[in-house]
Amino acid sequence: MRIRTGVYFIFGLTLLANLLIVFFRMWLGDGTIWLSMLLWIASVVLALAVLLITLHRSRERGRRHLAIVSLGCILAFASCWPIQRSGTWTYWVTHRAELDLLVDALRADASIRQLTDGQRYFASVNSKGYRTPQQEAARERTGKGGPPEAPPLADVLASESIAPETHERLRQQLIRLRFIDIEETAGYTALLHDGFLDNLNGFLRVEPGRPVPAPDSEIFGTRLVHLERLGGGWYYFGTS
Repeated sequence: MRIRTGVYFIFGLTLLANLLIVFFRMWLGDGTIWLSMLLWIASVVLALAVLLITLHRSRERGRRHLAIVSLGCILAFASCWPIQRSGTWTYWVTHRAELDLLVDALRADASIRQLTDGQRYFASVNSKGYRTPQQEAARERTGKGGPPEAPPLADVLASESIAPETHERLRQQLIRLRFIDIEETAGYTALLHDGFLDNLNGFLRVEPGRPVPAPDSEIFGTRLVHLERLGGGWYYFGTS
């Protein structure tokens, strides 16, 4: 009885933790998809453990517990999408002023059209890859660090006539807002939040008088499949 109750308790906690991650994923930044997947797997394993323990003791109780566990999983899965939408909208409302400042600053600087947060193996500015200062330091110590064909950041900034302090200021804004990439086009500016392979998501702001990107448009090298209006020219997008 105590074992089953404990497993039930942990099962409930994993479902609750997953729903909290789904809601707060915009605050948590990229990588939450992996944590969420691990928690769903843990939930399924714990659900099976509850059933096996119960079936071992009583088939009648096993059927009852099967119904309870199944209902819990179904409700958790069904609530993920509305909870995610609520979290996304809440994040946008609470951070809209900062998002507008970042987009305005990027569009006001003619030298920068795209940049990443510089915290991953592949970093780029204006679609040109570079080795970060940390990768350069590692290369000096060990002979390895960053993409071997990529030049140092300073060289790329000089070739693009980008002021280092401007690049760093925009990069820090990206990091603070939990976005990993930003790119500017004539009609809109897109901010990449997270994704797996070509399934990406984030925000984009359409400039006044410009058309909204059409379905199947290319964004961050992937195909636009979902666009949800938030307000004030802002949209939440998904790609495939």
